[in-house]
Amino acid sequence: MTDSRKDQEIQRLQKRVAELEAELAAAHPSDVSKEPQKYDCSGENGDSRPVSRKAFQEHVSIQDALLESMSDGVSVSELNGNFLVFNRAARELMGLDIGNVPIDSWSESYGLFLPDGVTPYPPRELPLARALAGEEADTGLVFVRHSGKPDGALLSVSARPIRDASGQIFAAVAVFRDVTEDHRQKRKLSEFAEEVARSNRDLEDFAFVASHDLKEPLKKVQVFGKLLEDEAGDRLPEGCKDYIDRMNDASSRLLKLIDDLLAYSRISRGEHQKEEVCLEDVIRQITEDLDTVVKETEAKIELEPLPCLRADPTQMYQLLKNLIENALKFRREDGPPVIRIYSVRDEGEREPGSRQGKVHLVVEDNGIGFDEHHADRIFGVFRRLHGRRQYPGTGVGLAICRRIAERHGGTITARSNPAQGTRFTVWLPSKLVLPKAKPSSAA
Repeated sequence: MTDSRKDQEIQRLQKRVAELEAELAAAHPSDVSKEPQKYDCSGENGDSRPVSRKAFQEHVSIQDALLESMSDGVSVSELNGNFLVFNRAARELMGLDIGNVPIDSWSESYGLFLPDGVTPYPPRELPLARALAGEEADTGLVFVRHSGKPDGALLSVSARPIRDASGQIFAAVAVFRDVTEDHRQKRKLSEFAEEVARSNRDLEDFAFVASHDLKEPLKKVQVFGKLLEDEAGDRLPEGCKDYIDRMNDASSRLLKLIDDLLAYSRISRGEHQKEEVCLEDVIRQITEDLDTVVKETEAKIELEPLPCLRADPTQMYQLLKNLIENALKFRREDGPPVIRIYSVRDEGEREPGSRQGKVHLVVEDNGIGFDEHHADRIFGVFRRLHGRRQYPGTGVGLAICRRIAERHGGTITARSNPAQGTRFTVWLPSKLVLPKAKPSSAA
């Protein structure tokens, strides 16, 4: 742009600023400086309005300083596409100074593309052009490439129309910033997340297939061990019967472990079917299924009113059954186990950024408890706090509980102290609670 053209644009801006200052002075006479009036400008009706030269100079000086200090690019365009303002950041990002370029030539002149960096941006769809047409364009993405930025940059652009006192649009302002690095980091995070998800799927597929393949030889070990015991009978050398028993016990434990791994894998792999699940009915079914061990341990199960949920019935059964079995297993020797099951709905407690409250499903027992230092560890796969001989199990049950809770948009926590029992709390979104729960009496 030539110096004469720049001077014309600056004079145009100064004239408009002076008009606005004059209108302000006319509306608030007491605010006008008492210094001699040395600057006149003509309003739209041709009337001359005096404005303090000092006030005008201070206004322009402050405006220029603010614009030039901003890290965001700021540009102001007239309806014909002429730019009145192009601050320092704008010049650095766009690689050009203010110019007299028609709107339909903006994309070609300034090197503006759609976010793909290849397709030229339709000029009339640019945020600033839309603002000149009366729209409020929020956070559009524009890719710019020019000699100063040969690799290009992705800009986030917002634009607004500027109206005069009568409401007519005479210009528009655009604010834009370079978000190239932000989007590059987001893309890397997304790619990393996809890679982790792919790796997890591969591991789950491997576990699923390997588990099936491992079960067959184990079952054969059990079958041949039983045949050997039946056919040889009393002819077996001393101690051989004990060896066979140990072999069968070991293969049974490994089969149970494989079944638990398969269950864990299915929860991760499968699409859970959501339907109405009355948790009180689920607890009663579990109690019936565990009737033998409940009677053997003289356990007392205290069931308080529970909600009905829209959830996967099989997974809810497995979740609660694992927790009840855990309470029956880790019981104290000085008395029968007491298991209390209840729920609390808390609309005031929300996850950060969530509008949904929570429903707490609680399973409490009076068992041996544990040191809360291990509260998170117990939910890991194969994580055990006690020896297998003392408390048999595979170390997968609580990991399954956590995965089921997470699959339903929640989580599970544990609070405990040694010899003072344990309280497991399953936190689920309250949106899963159905409005009308089925009436049910406590078991």
